[in-house]
Amino acid sequence: MTSSPAGIGCGTACSQAFTEGTVVTLTATANAGSAFTGWSGGGCTGPDTCVVPVTADATVTATFQVPPNGLAYSTTQPKYTANVTIPPNTPISSGGRVVSYSVSGLPPGLSLDPSTGVITGTPTAVTMTPAFCVVTATNGAGKTTASLMITVNAEPPSNLTYSAETVTYIVDVGIAPNTPSNSGGMVASYSLSRALPVGLIIDTSTGIITGTPTEVTVNPVTVIVTATNPNGSTTATLTITVNSPGTFTATGSMMATRTGLVATLLSDGKVLVAGGYGGGYLSSAELYDPGTGAFSATGPMTAARYEPTATLLPGGRVLIAGGFAGAGYLSSAELYNPGTGTFTATTGLMTATRELHTATLLPGGQVLIAGGDSHTGHLSSAELYDPGTGTFTATTGPMTTARYVPSATLL
Repeated sequence: MTSSPAGIGCGTACSQAFTEGTVVTLTATANAGSAFTGWSGGGCTGPDTCVVPVTADATVTATFQVPPNGLAYSTTQPKYTANVTIPPNTPISSGGRVVSYSVSGLPPGLSLDPSTGVITGTPTAVTMTPAFCVVTATNGAGKTTASLMITVNAEPPSNLTYSAETVTYIVDVGIAPNTPSNSGGMVASYSLSRALPVGLIIDTSTGIITGTPTEVTVNPVTVIVTATNPNGSTTATLTITVNSPGTFTATGSMMATRTGLVATLLSDGKVLVAGGYGGGYLSSAELYDPGTGAFSATGPMTAARYEPTATLLPGGRVLIAGGFAGAGYLSSAELYNPGTGTFTATTGLMTATRELHTATLLPGGQVLIAGGDSHTGHLSSAELYDPGTGTFTATTGPMTTARYVPSATLL
């Protein structure tokens, strides 16, 4: 630091007396490898020329700074996995203190803290080739850079499952596509531990199993499917049986023992099982999935019902009508909505209490309910359910004869 008028000339600290009223101009000159960054004190700030009118004792400081250099990171060629949070990648440097950091080329999902230079985050996209990133560390005297080569790999596949894992097929009948899913990364290829039953094939790129089985299996065939990508693999076990037409095989058990129940094939291929008796009159209901062979809970109904009727309506809802419960015969009815898995009471009651009656869907969408048993005895009465209004109305006339457990056929 030097002064005009002369008197101050030093590299660290010095002092000089000037006559009151003198105007002293100070000049700061940086050594090689450093930079002057500003004044403080004596009314001077910033890097501009410092002019001090001498009216009293004053202390003026000139600040010099060396630029940062030697920037490096704890990991310079990291390999990360998509959708997995990375450990912090921390910088080190020599020279002057870094004021700020900036970066170019970081993969999506990663970020750099501009005050610390630490790289964190969760990469969201796979890099086809390593991403070239440049980090710049800066202060008032200069800057230094570090290069990173960041690779983001696909996460390994995990939790492989199939839409049907224990399944029975019929020989010479084409199967519904058996489709895989997994909760991890994209699968590159699928492979099998052994051959599928004759006539079935797997698409090694999608994992979908299709075909028409052409031979009966003596025993169930257990096949392990492996889904793989460059970073790992996962497996699912399938048990496949191929039977001749007209044979019975065991499937999963219902969630409750039932007699006097109703079972209705729904539009999506599942079966609604509802009501009945099992140690008590039941309001519970469940769904059978032929793809998995398993039952799962739905509902329950609004009332317990033994020997009601169940009719699939246009649009997919199911009308459950009448039956018997502990309090006696029922005139109530309800609708099952497979979209929500819930039952709701119909707007109106039947015109009579009924059990073991018939319920027939007519071409116009109404349901004919006829006969059955009631507290008054066997019934000859009949009625129509209108799904448009949710109400029941008696037919113009009764049947010619009272009928208990009759049959009804739409001609």
